[in-house]
Amino acid sequence: MLGVLTAGAAVAQENVVVRGGIHPNYARIVFDWEKPVTVEAIESPGMLELRFAEEFVADFSPTLALIADYVATAEQAADRRGVLFPLQRKVRVRNFRVGNKVVVDLYDAANEESAGDTDLPMINVRAGEHPDYLRIVFDWPEQIVFDAALSDDALSVSFATPFNARFEQVESRLADYVGSPTISDDRMSVSLPLKAAFGLRQLQIDNRVVIDLLKQPPQPESVSASAAVPAEAPQAVVEPEVAAPDQPDNVNAANAGDAAVASTQPSAEAQDTVAADNAKNEVQQADKTREAVAELLADVTAADIVTAAKQKIELRIRQIPGGARISVPFTQDHAAAVFMRGKTLWAVFDAQADVDMSIMSLVSGNLMSRGRQVSHEDVTVLAFDVAAGTMVHVNRQQSVWQIDLVRNYVTPAGVLQVVREPNAEPNGHVLIKALSPKGPFAINDPEAGDMIMVSPVLEVSHAVVTPRRYVDFEILATSQGIAIVPFSDQLAVEGKPGAITISTPLGLSMSNLVSRGIGKAAAESDSYSSPVFMDFANWRQGSSANFRTIRRQVSAEIQESEGEKRGARRLMLARYYLSHGFAAEARGMLQLMAAEDSNADKDLYHQGLMGVAEYYMGRYADAREKLSHS
Repeated sequence: MLGVLTAGAAVAQENVVVRGGIHPNYARIVFDWEKPVTVEAIESPGMLELRFAEEFVADFSPTLALIADYVATAEQAADRRGVLFPLQRKVRVRNFRVGNKVVVDLYDAANEESAGDTDLPMINVRAGEHPDYLRIVFDWPEQIVFDAALSDDALSVSFATPFNARFEQVESRLADYVGSPTISDDRMSVSLPLKAAFGLRQLQIDNRVVIDLLKQPPQPESVSASAAVPAEAPQAVVEPEVAAPDQPDNVNAANAGDAAVASTQPSAEAQDTVAADNAKNEVQQADKTREAVAELLADVTAADIVTAAKQKIELRIRQIPGGARISVPFTQDHAAAVFMRGKTLWAVFDAQADVDMSIMSLVSGNLMSRGRQVSHEDVTVLAFDVAAGTMVHVNRQQSVWQIDLVRNYVTPAGVLQVVREPNAEPNGHVLIKALSPKGPFAINDPEAGDMIMVSPVLEVSHAVVTPRRYVDFEILATSQGIAIVPFSDQLAVEGKPGAITISTPLGLSMSNLVSRGIGKAAAESDSYSSPVFMDFANWRQGSSANFRTIRRQVSAEIQESEGEKRGARRLMLARYYLSHGFAAEARGMLQLMAAEDSNADKDLYHQGLMGVAEYYMGRYADAREKLSHS
């Protein structure tokens, strides 16, 4: 069992002040630490567990009285690093740090599910604090008409189109200045309570609406000098003697008024000078405006770059029932690919990050022995040496990826379908269907001396269940995402919307296989793996001690699934039986698959498995017939 060891004497427990309260649609719990401390939120039905990096003691009773509608009680773990909260309702959990404070928000899931229209666009809202201002950016899919205004204690932003949005960055990064946003009933505006006085600056750059809250509000216009300077005691004014201006000869009493008016009008030369000055001022003002816009544009672009820049995160490892959990705590959602190759567990994420792996020096046990970060210019690549027979299950809590190392097999939530299209133009190809594949990215495997093409996906626990081997490449079984090993330098692996496409300029070497998928025609689906490639070590899924447990688990999953997923799980169970020497049971499961799928008996891979089962049962003639076709 993996253990996490601590060096040195026991550390004194910190007395942490816990506060809480109810907000519109959510409850908030705040832990006031004396120093920054990381936390992991672990959700299970009806229960929330918070695991801190340090030991602590706390009195939860004042907080529980305020948030009783969300949390019933609080129970600290024996190691004083965790606390269990039985939940009164279904919630969505979000946690973040503000200085030394750890903030945990419990959002009413039922309220969130009923709020808003799922057909409305979901707007990405980013936020950040700058030295002189706070910035909130609304990333719309297209340009939008908007208006922003400040009242005494709130910022209101209105749009011409109804929308949905989440404001996690606003609430976490601007928590000292801005309260919880509220979207109007017509979903066309949002109001953000302000905790201080701000000035307002607004700008639209392409599809982005940029709202800046200025920390130094504009000062009111200064009053005139005459009003500002106190009047002095009146004094006698002595007017200087001024020589009378020369009068034109034609001025008389009748036209003296007109002459006086004319004398007050500027000359033509003076008018030209004023016009030139005005034009110059307009040009200068336009230049200043352009400079301001350019500065804002550069600032927004820089913010985008900073967001996409390399992060620094700390790897977490802890014990769980029956195994260990590796947590990779990104600050934003990123896609992932996780798979085994030999005794190496690979984890690839579509973001650059420097990962602090120092916790690996404290790891001991028989599940995992070594971990390292593999250098890559585009993605984050982690590799771990794990024990033979280790099973991997992947989950994600918000932006934190969790990789569980266990002894029992856990079926992925989604099976990524492999489709063979030999007649596709120009020379045929193989598709691996995935909703939002990233990459692919080329990862060097120094142990094997070759390269793996990896495509992370964002959807949790979506994986390739069955490995497939072709002449030109191999598709690895994964716990998350897609991994392909090219055997040919001509192989092209491309990411397209909805799929990863595999092809070569001269065409792939693909056998004319038919589908093993239930209800699929031969040209629609492919589940091919070379029949001679019987990977008993991986199919065995650990020692025989867990045989009954895994058999019951997979059998239950077969009952709960249907269609293609049921076929995939039956295949798993057949191979599991075969790898443990239960040939008759494997043959029976394969026959059941053939009874429900008329294509199964024509599938070379299915025939290969059946042939091996027949051989182990001593039915050599039948085995020879099956294997001769495969």
